[in-house]
Amino acid sequence: MFHKQIASSPKYLRTLMLTLSASIAISGTAFADTWPAHNHTDFDVKVYWTASGCTEIARHCNTHESKIFNVCHQEILKPDDSVRYSYNADVNKHKLLTCALDQGDLSSILRATAHKKHNHIWHSDIDGSPEWSDD
Repeated sequence: MFHKQIASSPKYLRTLMLTLSASIAISGTAFADTWPAHNHTDFDVKVYWTASGCTEIARHCNTHESKIFNVCHQEILKPDDSVRYSYNADVNKHKLLTCALDQGDLSSILRATAHKKHNHIWHSDIDGSPEWSDD
């Protein structure tokens, strides 16, 4: 009988609702941020997901070029491949980088975007290298 009185009291219900709301709000901020990448070129590309707080060092597509720092994840995408990567909640300043694999001089060109919606990789109209676009 006593538990029913407490559970049905307005003060208890209000406290319960506030606690649940706060828990949902706090846990919502801990979700990882997912960034996709879609390769629309006719060659393989390497995609790097970088951010402040990530510690991996990766090789550039053209192995003679400098290394890429702050890498969280990297993948090779074949033509028409798509992949998603979810950043940990404790990293920031997200950026996507891409370069062409085994494409001669094009492999030394590294293109970056800090815009999550620019997740499609197409041929550049200028030099044919991979570049980011939002469509």
